[in-house]
Amino acid sequence: LRLLVGGIFAFSGFVKAIDPLGTIYKVNDYMAALQIVLPDSIVLFSVFSLFTFEFLLGVSFIFGCYRRLAPIGAVLLMLIMTPLTLWIAMENPVSDCGCFGDALIMSHWETFWKNIVLSVMLGWLVVFARKSRCFIIPTLQWLMVAVTVMFVNAVAGYGYIYQPLMDF
Repeated sequence: LRLLVGGIFAFSGFVKAIDPLGTIYKVNDYMAALQIVLPDSIVLFSVFSLFTFEFLLGVSFIFGCYRRLAPIGAVLLMLIMTPLTLWIAMENPVSDCGCFGDALIMSHWETFWKNIVLSVMLGWLVVFARKSRCFIIPTLQWLMVAVTVMFVNAVAGYGYIYQPLMDF
């Protein structure tokens, strides 16, 4: 279960990082639908923070790092995303949620139910993840965080400055 949840979060964060401009466009669509105007620098920082956090959560789940903190961080993210996807499903303000960039486009209701199932899995992980095996010793987990953050931001930086590594 931990590997499945980790794979979902890592995939979601990675495909957003590959095409950060596409993610920025999607966030701007949301902001327009909500009639919120934010400076470009805040949107840029928010987008980079979002996919970095998602990818870091995914890698943490996969390697069994931060077994208490990662599920709680993912639950907090889902507390924001699940009501947002319910609103999208009910009101249809944007063409697609952008959860997996352009790599995997899901209907609004599929996205909402995916978030419900993911939230249930996360609830289980909050309770039982500490019993799972950690592949990186706790004293070196900070290194996994540093490498993961540098990797995903290098991919995103390349996509932002030049062009995405892949075109979905």
